[in-house]
Amino acid sequence: MDFTVNTYINLLDALRQAGYTFLTFKEYMRIKSGIKEFGNRKSESKIHNRQDKVRSTEQDNRNQQHGERNKQHGDRNRTSSNMDPNHGIREKENKSAIPGKGFSDINQNNKRKAVRDTNLLPPPQKFALLPHDVNALPEKFVILRHDVDELPENSLRFAQIQAEMGITGSFYFRIVPKSYNEAIIREIAKMGHEIGYHYENMDFCHGNLNSAYKDFCNNLEKIRTVVPVETICMHGSPRSGHDNRELWQKYNYRSLGITGEPYFDIDFNSVAYFTDTGRRWNGQKYSIRDKVKSNWHFDFRTTKQIIDNINQLPHSIMFTFHPQRWTNNKALWMKELVFQNTKNIVKRFLYFFFL
Repeated sequence: MDFTVNTYINLLDALRQAGYTFLTFKEYMRIKSGIKEFGNRKSESKIHNRQDKVRSTEQDNRNQQHGERNKQHGDRNRTSSNMDPNHGIREKENKSAIPGKGFSDINQNNKRKAVRDTNLLPPPQKFALLPHDVNALPEKFVILRHDVDELPENSLRFAQIQAEMGITGSFYFRIVPKSYNEAIIREIAKMGHEIGYHYENMDFCHGNLNSAYKDFCNNLEKIRTVVPVETICMHGSPRSGHDNRELWQKYNYRSLGITGEPYFDIDFNSVAYFTDTGRRWNGQKYSIRDKVKSNWHFDFRTTKQIIDNINQLPHSIMFTFHPQRWTNNKALWMKELVFQNTKNIVKRFLYFFFL
């Protein structure tokens, strides 16, 4: 089946194997803009490495001291056991009372049960972070973008998967209850991922530019009280007659400390664009606004087709995912399939008759 969590993992792994470096949109904009602050990550990395070595040495010393104490304790126990004829009997009885092994087994069972119940993650895998020159774009790179339209728990799952693979992505949250979750936003940010604002103010303010800008500023400040925000990305709002990007016909997001908006700041003739809008990778005809002008044209419908042709892809790509569409739960998967197919029909109608 396509659009499962396992398929998502397979796609990321295929991109890794093909030599792609994963970037957040913030990283892409910083490298592209030549911002010095981002270059300082090299020195920061050296500092962190030195700190890790210090912590490792301290831990080794503690382990050595702990081992010496255990040895002394063992010597005292052996001396005591030689004087106590019942020591062997008590030791046999105490082994069955030691909670360590049983507690560990219970923990493992609970972890496996949590995975089954929530479809969170497959068995953990640890990968090394792919290195890249922070002062230049890698030869082959993928900007990982995630639009959190709803079900933020799915985005948390995606963030966990990426963290375990040693990669980072960008997650754009709407300011609506079915998307905005401060606890999840903090958790994703703690893993090193970028958090951005998925704005839709022209829609909410019925096309009033001044009201939309004020609403945008208020919402941006709200998110920034939780985590730093440097980039934004418009929400398509397919049922709205207003394009949220129209806000920037009058105002300038850079004056608010925003470094980038993909639809304005990426040259999609140089960076290929793949989006799962319409629950397919060739869903341009079902997309009202999530589309770009580009010299790149592909007709991959399924994720497997992308994986099978991974070596024929351009070297510079932005992938946009809507995590609410991706699940291993068969009932939720079928629900999303039916809902999205119905939605595609409505969007086609809106496109031909109203836009």
